[in-house]
This record gives sequence, structure tokens and C-alpha cells, in this order.
Amino acid sequence: MEGEVRVGDGIRSWEAVRSVPSSLPAALKSSTPFGPPSSMLEVHLDSMLRRFGPPVATTAEADTVEHLLDVLETRYPGLRFKIRDETGALRRYVRVFVDGEDVSGTTGVATPLSGARSVDILHSIAGG
Repeated sequence: MEGEVRVGDGIRSWEAVRSVPSSLPAALKSSTPFGPPSSMLEVHLDSMLRRFGPPVATTAEADTVEHLLDVLETRYPGLRFKIRDETGALRRYVRVFVDGEDVSGTTGVATPLSGARSVDILHSIAGG
């Protein structure tokens, strides 16, 4: 059922498993995540951006495109300033697709990712 999790030999609601056992050391209590697990996003970069980031698709957990880009730039410092400019806005030649929908010109980095499964980040090629 939705909102329930199997624990040992029984099924309990998330609320029943959210509480921290009193025997758990304080250092672990503060760093233990609680609540339903959030979904992992599959992230794909085009071939130009893969030179600075992961060579294949990767996964990440984020609640907005901005948060996702922060995560990617932390993992792969070479991506910094390749996707966003110094103000944090998407560069005009970068397109971000959330589940196949281009969000670059609409909600951009503020786009929420709840319920999303994949993000594709493409660097357009200019020429004449």
C-alpha cells in the first residue's frame, strides 16, 4: 500500500518507522534521513558536456533543476560555468529537458523535479 513500508516480518506506516531509536548514537540521529525515499533522477549530458562531467548517464537526487546543477557541479567541478553563467542562470545555448520537455525558456533552473524521472542537458552547437 502507498505510504507503508515492509519492516522485518510486518508492514508499518512511514510514521511508525520515522522515529529514531533512543539507542542510536547522537551523531547518527542528526544525519539519518527520514521519510519516504525520494526518487533518483537519471541525468544525461551531451557529448560536449561529458568531457567535463560523467562519461555516461549518472543518477542524482534533487528537488529543482538548480539543485540538480549544484549537485553535478559539486561532483564534477569541470562543469562549473559550462551550463550556467556567473549569476546562476542557464547559458543561452544550453537546453535542459525534464522528462522530454524543454524547460530552458520557461521555468529554467526553478523547475521542480518532483515526480520527474530523467533530465537531459544539451549544449547547442552554433555555426554558419
